[in-house]
Amino acid sequence: MLNMGGPSTVPETHDFLKNLFMDGDLIPLPFQRVLAPFIAKRRTPQIEKQYAAIGGGSPILRYTEYQGAGMCTLLDELHPETAPHKPYVAFRYANPLTQETARRMKADGVKRAVAFTQYPQYSCSTTGSSLNELFRRGRAGEMGDVEWSVIDRWGTHSGFVEAMAQNTEAALQKFQPSDRSDVVLLFTAHSLPMSVVNRGDPYVLEVSASVNAVMDRLGHSNPYRLVWQSQVGPSAWMGMQTGEAVKGLARLGKKKAILIPIAFTSDHIETLYELDLEYMKEGRELGMEMQRAESMNESPVFIRALADIAAQHLRDCTAGRSGPMSVQMGLRCPGCKNATCGQQKHWFAPTVLLRRHESGVMLLSLMSSTTVVSAPGKVLIAGGYLILDQKFTGLVISASSRFYAVIRDCEQSGQIIVRSPQFVGAEWTYSVTIHDDGKVDVNQVSARCVFVCAYFIEVTPVDSKNKFVYYALKYTLILASERLSSVGSARSLRDSLQNGFDIAAVGDNDFYSQQAKLQELKLPSTVASLASITPFCPQDVQLDNVSKTGMGSSAALITSVVSALLLRLGVITREEFSQPDSDARKLAHNTAQFVHCFAQGKVGSGFDVSAAVFGSQLYTRFSPALLDDLMKGGDSVSGTSSLSPVLSPGDHWNYRTVAIQLPPLVKLMLADVSAGSNTPSLVSRVLKWRREKANEGTRARAPLPLHDDTDNRISQLTRCGQRSTHRIKPSPRIFDAFPTCANNIWSCTRPL
Repeated sequence: MLNMGGPSTVPETHDFLKNLFMDGDLIPLPFQRVLAPFIAKRRTPQIEKQYAAIGGGSPILRYTEYQGAGMCTLLDELHPETAPHKPYVAFRYANPLTQETARRMKADGVKRAVAFTQYPQYSCSTTGSSLNELFRRGRAGEMGDVEWSVIDRWGTHSGFVEAMAQNTEAALQKFQPSDRSDVVLLFTAHSLPMSVVNRGDPYVLEVSASVNAVMDRLGHSNPYRLVWQSQVGPSAWMGMQTGEAVKGLARLGKKKAILIPIAFTSDHIETLYELDLEYMKEGRELGMEMQRAESMNESPVFIRALADIAAQHLRDCTAGRSGPMSVQMGLRCPGCKNATCGQQKHWFAPTVLLRRHESGVMLLSLMSSTTVVSAPGKVLIAGGYLILDQKFTGLVISASSRFYAVIRDCEQSGQIIVRSPQFVGAEWTYSVTIHDDGKVDVNQVSARCVFVCAYFIEVTPVDSKNKFVYYALKYTLILASERLSSVGSARSLRDSLQNGFDIAAVGDNDFYSQQAKLQELKLPSTVASLASITPFCPQDVQLDNVSKTGMGSSAALITSVVSALLLRLGVITREEFSQPDSDARKLAHNTAQFVHCFAQGKVGSGFDVSAAVFGSQLYTRFSPALLDDLMKGGDSVSGTSSLSPVLSPGDHWNYRTVAIQLPPLVKLMLADVSAGSNTPSLVSRVLKWRREKANEGTRARAPLPLHDDTDNRISQLTRCGQRSTHRIKPSPRIFDAFPTCANNIWSCTRPL
């Protein structure tokens, strides 16, 4: 439960103020480490008097703990699937500080947590600052391995609105019945500097929405205004200020008013001192009759609202209806210049939907409306073209960079639209026909080039084809028809395609050279510069002209698309696919191998697809003869039980993989290659050379066997990595390249 906090005793005031003024997210100061302690020391005596006047300290911790305990008791009943629930309080500037709570959570072995802001309305200076601090502690490993999701705003939730309305009605009851309709409702919220408002902070809008929701609940029975309090310093702040509004009402003859703290969930110095002891007193001195609506404090209606908000969040996350944070949280303020803000959003986003492991392809989201699967790129460390021969073993490492396939309905029956929005002209539309006998026809019907200029968007048809996409669709649909027909589910394929599919395919930036982008941004060629580039950065060229880095983009693309389709069509299940050595994963592997081979026009070694599916490994290829008949049949295959016997898992797939893991503290980095090679043509030339000059090829390969104990040494390194307690977390660079969740992937890839 995140909040600003407050000193529980008067002696804690100085530390509270120092922490507050040290927060550059809230109050950016020049020479902050020097000025913040100085300002805190100067202001401490005055603020200590204020805390003494309200009883010797802030009650915010007591109320937050009470609310948290009540919420979790109800939550155990509302969402027993994740019970028991335990509340932790993390204050930004007072005890318990975020770092203290982080240590407690780690000691308690917490593995799943919800960052639940206690600010109903979002601001970068409040909720944003708390999340930034949580991010910093999490990135430093102070919390252990925790899966996070975030409840980042809830200012219009019906339970919160009801609690606020009931407290307002209770305050109205203190006026004479004949006077009640004339009472002015002054909704008061903590103000913001205009510099924050003008950079696009959503707080003012969201507080206004809360006020409107409460007035709707009250039937707009009274005149009202939204005013702002707690301005500090001479700079411009959001107004008008609450004190000035009270004076203005008195001057206008409006002598009855209620102060309603719309942005506070419990009493603290802003309510108990500023409202009760300053503004209420000032109003009465001006001849006004004033009341203050109670804060949420121990309100059972409010505590039930917290439980309802948390329960719905957990249900939505479990069912896949939402990602780990709201879509709105994923949007930075248009004028934001705080790099930590962007890093924080990417850090929180992957922790629920993206689980880092060594098993290659992974399911990110499988929900009623969206299916997302990713597959990693690869680097062949040892083996080279020798692994075209089954006598030799290659060492292949799965990279942190991944390809993503995102499938949603497109509301166009029998059509599949595929888009790769990182490239110019990369959109293709296919018609799909499922015949009564189970045969499948897939035909490209159009392609579009989308050109975005500063003043207009131009969409023109182009003559563009993508063989990797086409064959991935065609042969996966054919296989699905065969497999579903064999279990009496022939109709399910047509049903699945009733609304058509819209497929977006995107790759992490590392698949493509970013040298031109770095030059455009005038950044040095460093890892830090690469990390600052927008995820899924547009390449501004057609797909054929992109400069690749040789990390297996086509294999990762095909693997992610094939796997996503198999899941979407119900050929394999999520539970089976999640198991690294399952038949479901092997079926995805075998299908992707065939599609990749057919699209390239030759049967390659297959190490890139194997790494995309199974992760880092020692790899020995399958027999090329396995795919001979399918390679020859090719485009004539349309769904007559010809694919399934070959692609189904079995002993005829005689590849060998031994999973490996890099040992602790080992990090491999690949240079940004600006000119790659044409792998299919090179492989074809190697194979041709071996056929035409068999003796020469045999002599060249003979002196190059791997050392007899190489496999054993690699296995020892893997066991070392598995035993180590010093786990290396993915670097921020890796997380920066990840999409925030299924919805945010879609926001990067949605049609224009």
